[in-house]
Amino acid sequence: MKSLGRYIPKLLGEPDDNDTQAVAILKANQQILFLIGCVLAIGIAAFLAFGLQKPIKGTWRYGVCKVFLERYVPFPTHLTILNAGEKQNGARIDYLMTNTFGSRQSSEMECFYNINNGQVKMSRVTVDRRPVLQKDVDDFNIVIPMLISSEDLDTTMPPDRADDIENLRF
Repeated sequence: MKSLGRYIPKLLGEPDDNDTQAVAILKANQQILFLIGCVLAIGIAAFLAFGLQKPIKGTWRYGVCKVFLERYVPFPTHLTILNAGEKQNGARIDYLMTNTFGSRQSSEMECFYNINNGQVKMSRVTVDRRPVLQKDVDDFNIVIPMLISSEDLDTTMPPDRADDIENLRF
């Protein structure tokens, strides 16, 4: 601590005979108190910067596409949404699926919508750029008005991907 002490300022000065006992203790330990204060300030700043971030909310486009994804993927034991995005007439979801045998597969789903006279219809859906059967899309179109009007529709987007490859492990 002695070698580190020369780099930490003594804001209160050196203790002298005119100080009360409390001020003398503060002056004697001011470098330690300064370090504790700096650590607390950095901790509070980090909490404010990272801890209070609210998740990004998407629109109904992402929410409806997510429901279709959960309905479309056959028997996943675990489904992780890696990345998502929205356009004016559609949504895209990149996901990682773990099946019952433990095999993992990464795929991309795109949902495209048509809006005519206030009615939303899913025009087509692709998984890894291959179209989903139109019958499945037409069957799902029946529930879209109910999904959009529901307050329980989860539109929380996944967090941004990490820049570091070490942080991309699952």
